Amino acid sequence: MSGEQAIQYLQQGIAAAKAKRTEEARRLLQTAIRLDPENETAWLWLASVAKDNQERIFCLRQILQINPRNELAIKGLQALGVAAGDQPQAAARPVASSVPRPTAERIKAAQRALGPIIQSATEREDPYAQIQWVHKRRNRAGERAATLFTIGIRVVPVLLIVGLLAAGAYFVSTNPNAIALAPTWTPSHTPTVTPTPTPGYTPTPSPTPRLTYTPSPAIDPSLPRGDLAAGMTITPVYPRFLEGRVIQEAVMLIDAGRDSVALPTLSALRETLLETSNNPNPFYYEAIALTNLGDTERAERVLQEGIERLERLGANTGLLHAGLAYVYAARGNYRASNEEADLALTGDPALVQPYYTLVRNALATENYQEASRLLNEAQDRHPADVNLWLLRGELNLLRGQPAEAQQNARVALYIDPGAEEAYLLQARADIAFGDYGLAVLHLQDYLFLYPGSIQGWTMLGDVRTLEGNDMLAIEAYSRAVNTEQITAEQFPALMARAALFTRLHQPERAYADYTAILDVNPDDTAAREGRARAAYQAGRFGEAIEDIDILLADAPSRYDLRLLKAQALVDGANPRNEDAYRRALRDALNILAGGFPTVLGADLRPVALEYRARILLEQRQYRSALADIDAALAARESGSRHYLRGRIQEALGNEEEAIREYDWVQRWGRIYAYPFLPDAIARLEALAAQS
Repeated sequence: MSGEQAIQYLQQGIAAAKAKRTEEARRLLQTAIRLDPENETAWLWLASVAKDNQERIFCLRQILQINPRNELAIKGLQALGVAAGDQPQAAARPVASSVPRPTAERIKAAQRALGPIIQSATEREDPYAQIQWVHKRRNRAGERAATLFTIGIRVVPVLLIVGLLAAGAYFVSTNPNAIALAPTWTPSHTPTVTPTPTPGYTPTPSPTPRLTYTPSPAIDPSLPRGDLAAGMTITPVYPRFLEGRVIQEAVMLIDAGRDSVALPTLSALRETLLETSNNPNPFYYEAIALTNLGDTERAERVLQEGIERLERLGANTGLLHAGLAYVYAARGNYRASNEEADLALTGDPALVQPYYTLVRNALATENYQEASRLLNEAQDRHPADVNLWLLRGELNLLRGQPAEAQQNARVALYIDPGAEEAYLLQARADIAFGDYGLAVLHLQDYLFLYPGSIQGWTMLGDVRTLEGNDMLAIEAYSRAVNTEQITAEQFPALMARAALFTRLHQPERAYADYTAILDVNPDDTAAREGRARAAYQAGRFGEAIEDIDILLADAPSRYDLRLLKAQALVDGANPRNEDAYRRALRDALNILAGGFPTVLGADLRPVALEYRARILLEQRQYRSALADIDAALAARESGSRHYLRGRIQEALGNEEEAIREYDWVQRWGRIYAYPFLPDAIARLEALAAQS
C-alpha cells in the first residue's frame, strides 16, 4: 500500500514542480521519499526543486548511494563542480574523549576486508551478470528494468541539467539532512503533446531497425543549448507578456493544463484592470483558458471587449487578435482564424503565437506546402522557438518523413531538454519506422523522468500492442488510469485496454472500463457501443439491449447494431418463461425478417441467416430454416451451423442427413470445445440406435 501511495505522491509532486508550485512540490516529493527512500526518480525531482546547491548535492549523493551508476546524478554533480566520488566535508565537532576513534591504519584494514564482501554482494544482486546479450529481433522490445536508468541517461544526456538544476532562485539552507522534512522550488515544464525518439546508447545491443537511419544532420551551433544553469528558460506554450506575480502564476497553471483553476484569477484581474490599464494580458490569457475549457463564445466576448478598450486608448491589439485566431481555430473556422492571425502579425510582427495557429490550421486542412512556408517564415524570426520545431516535426510525420521528424525532435531537445512533447514526437517517429523496440526505449526514458504522464503510459501501451505484447500493454494502460478519479485524458487508455480485454475473452473487465468512461461522459458513443458488445459477450443480454437501443435512437441505420440486438434477444431468451421467450423470438424475427441479411456486409450476413434459422426452427418453420442455414453454411462453415442444420434435418425426418451433420460436429469437437457437443453426441447416438 505504501508503494502505491509513494507513486501517487511522486506524481503529484512532479505536477506541482512543473507548475512551479515549489513548496507544494517539495512537500509531496519528501513524502514520497519517506514512503519509498530508494526511489531514484523522487530524489531526482527533489533535487530539481532544492533551495540551494548544498541541498541539490545532498539529493544527488543520495541517488548515487542507491545506484552508483546513475549518470544523471554523476553529471549533475559534475555540473555543480563536485566529483561523484567526493565525500561531503563534515563540520568540525567536539568528540567526547570517552568515545574511541579508530586509527587510519585500522580504517584501511577494515576497508580491505570489506572489499571482497561488497564485491560478492554486488555480483549476487545483478541478475543479468551471466547473460550474453544478443541482437533483438525486429518488432520486439526486450525488457530493461535493470538498466532503465542507463538507457535514459544516454538518450537524454542534457535532461539531467533540466531535471536537477531548474531552481531559478537560491535560498540559504544550512542543514541538508533536513531535506526530506522541508519544502523547495520547482521547474515548470511546458506540457507538450507530441511523440519522438533520440537514438542513443542502450545497455543491450541496439535493435536493428527495419529501415536504416541516415546519419543525423548536425545541429546549428548558433542555436542556444539547453542549460538551466546558464539561465535558459523553457519555451512556453503561449508567448509571455507578463507583468506581476499573480498573472505569471495563472499562466503557469494554464501551461500545466489547469485552466479551470487559473480562470477565476484571470477574470478578477481583468475586472480590476479594466478601467485603469491598457494591459492586454488578462484579456488574452482568460480567453485562452476559456477556449481550452470549451467556452469559445465567452472567450470571444472577452477578447472583443479588450480590443475595443485598447483601440480607444490607442494601444496595440496584436496579442488580442492572436487570441481570436486561437478561438476561431478551436471552432474549426480556419478562414476567420487565419484573418485574425494575419491582423495580429500586422499589429505586432514580433509575436510567435499567430504562427502556431496558422501552421496548425494549414495542417488541419492538409495544406502541407503552406504549413512549410509559414514555418520557414516563422523560424527566420524565431529560430530557437521549440514549439515551431515540434510543429515542423508534426508536418514531417504527416508527410511520411519520420527521419526528418526525429531530427526536429532532436533539435527541440537540444534547445529545451525538458520538452515533453519532443520525447513523444520521437516515439511517434519510431512507430512510423516500424521500430517498436526503440519506441519503447524512448518512452521508458521519458517515463523515468515523468512517471505520472498519462499520455506517455498510453503511448507505451499502444506500442506494446503493436509489437504483440498484450500483457505489457495492459500493464502500461493500467498505469495510465491508476488514479482515484477518471478524466477525459485517460479515455484513450481505457478504450485501448477494454479492446484488449475483449480480444483476450475477458468481457467483464472490458465492461468495467467502458462503464468508467460512461460514468464521466454518458454521451461517448464509442464507449457505449463497446460496452454493449462487452455486455453481450459476458451474457448481460438485457444491459446490452439497453445500450443498443440508446445508440439506435441516434443512428437507426446501424444495421450491425440491429443484428447485435437480435442476437441478444435470441441468446437471452429463457424457454422456461414461455410468454417472454416467444416475445423475444418474435422481436428478433421482426429485425431479421425479409431482406434484412442482404443489407449487411459479407461477414455479418451469414450470422443473421443463422440466427433467423434458429428462430424459424423454434417456430417449426423447418423448410425456411433449412434454406437460411444452407445459405449461411455456403458463406462459411462453423460448428454451430452444422449442429443447427442437423437439428433441422432431424425435425424434417431426414435421419441420414442429421447423422452426417452430428458426426461432423463430433469429429471437429475433438479440436474445438463446442458447448453444444454433448447434445450433438447424444442425438447422434439416439439416431444410430434407431437405424
